[in-house]
Amino acid sequence: MIKKICCVIFLTVGILFGLCFLSTIPAFNPIINMLTNSVNYDGMGKMETFFLWEKVKQPSNARKVIFGDSVANQLYEYRENNEYRVVTGNMSMTLIWQYIFVRDYLEMNPQTTDVYLCFTSDIFEHSFETGMSYNYMLIPLAQYNQMDVLEEKQTELLKDMFGTFFINPKVACFIGNSGLNTKLYLNAVKKFYEWFPGRKDIVEKTQNPDFELAETYLLKIKELCEEKDVKLHMLPNPQKDTPENRMYLEKMKEKYRNSSLHQMNPDFFEQIVFYPEECFKDELHFTDEYLEEDGKVVIIKEIQKATGKLAGLIKED
Repeated sequence: MIKKICCVIFLTVGILFGLCFLSTIPAFNPIINMLTNSVNYDGMGKMETFFLWEKVKQPSNARKVIFGDSVANQLYEYRENNEYRVVTGNMSMTLIWQYIFVRDYLEMNPQTTDVYLCFTSDIFEHSFETGMSYNYMLIPLAQYNQMDVLEEKQTELLKDMFGTFFINPKVACFIGNSGLNTKLYLNAVKKFYEWFPGRKDIVEKTQNPDFELAETYLLKIKELCEEKDVKLHMLPNPQKDTPENRMYLEKMKEKYRNSSLHQMNPDFFEQIVFYPEECFKDELHFTDEYLEEDGKVVIIKEIQKATGKLAGLIKED
């Protein structure tokens, strides 16, 4: 009986490993994704990162460029014109990829005079997430040979969070090349933290209350711009106007004043434009209904007024 059970276990494990290997082969990947209900995991996150990286490596005639998170993407994505280029996407890529985007864009477009970083203030405390960061940030770093941009402390945090073996570039590529492998691994990570709640200290270590990740890579971006003689502007996205959010921002503003980021825009928190709670579909993003018709234009004009920046982004009829 024990032999039969062992045989079944070994056979099951063998089939699973076989599927994992075959799923990394392009000819088999779509079929296995469908059979294992892994379609939504295939390319999840990494394709958005790859799209933006390809975009920054293209020459442009624009002399100004906007980088930013998903809220900035809501506002600026379709505002490109002869003066402005727009490179915005999910913040799960982290500021590590924002640094790469700025670096490669300036290398390809030496005519650039102004770089705009448009972020929600959460970016200062944002670090790594157990799910999204692996797809949006780590897999692309591994697949596109960019792991060397990681500082030692970030590497150690990623080892703690995902496991040393799984942040190895070859292993990360093996996982990222398959929807099935990505699904299995991310679900395993999720279950690990559910089954071992005592290990939540690992996740807590990756939180960024002292702006460490933000300071590291925003200051790298600042140095890049100074080397290229490019003006750098860091602008806040609009925020939800609730008492809780106002209180949270006051606390963050105090930490910001005591950080090295304050020099990049001393008035960052004073420039935040607030909108009623009903304009938002979650804590950060505007509802599609509010952005319809002239909603985006109204918001951008308010941002221009508050910051004195982004002139020429909206072309008047």
